[in-house]
Amino acid sequence: MMLQPFVSFLKLSLVCLVSSAVLEPAQSYAQSAGSLSTPDATFKGVLQQSDAVPSQTNAPLKAQVNPEPESRPRRSYIGVGGAIGLAGDTTALGTGGLAILTKVGFTDNLSLHDATIIFGDRTATSMIALTGEFPIRGASGQTIISPFLGGGVMLRIADGLNISPLISGGVDVPLSRDLTGTVRANAGFPTNRNADVGLLIGVGYNF
Repeated sequence: MMLQPFVSFLKLSLVCLVSSAVLEPAQSYAQSAGSLSTPDATFKGVLQQSDAVPSQTNAPLKAQVNPEPESRPRRSYIGVGGAIGLAGDTTALGTGGLAILTKVGFTDNLSLHDATIIFGDRTATSMIALTGEFPIRGASGQTIISPFLGGGVMLRIADGLNISPLISGGVDVPLSRDLTGTVRANAGFPTNRNADVGLLIGVGYNF
């Protein structure tokens, strides 16, 4: 009878040990399963946040490029030079003098060349010629030299206004964006007289 309480105590201890051995693995498995579910939930939250933020990498990039303004061609000029008489002495074209030289460019191939000779031995003479141009361009597309040829009228005041036919030819050479050199040979035909021929050389300011 003295051993019965001791035996009961042993049985109770054995039952507790068995229960502990079974419950501890189950609890640890449950804890590990819970810890595994946490990263999954976190990952889902990150995905939801990334979906909520609009994608900026796929948005087209609009480069704000300011186009350079296109420069307008400067086909016209006004300048000064000298006239050298080569033949004839009826007009200032044949005798020479100081020359005012102008050009009005309508297109790359059509222009109006004008010259007025003053301070010579004869009355001031003006020459207006409508000319066709044949520009020669370099590899960059800029004009190197521009030959021209055309015809018009020669004007002078001697006992009234005298109008004579004129032939003009020469070359325009761009020296810079602002300056152009010009060489012209003009031949005028005064009424009932021989031709007056002169060479005009000068520099003009482009506009």
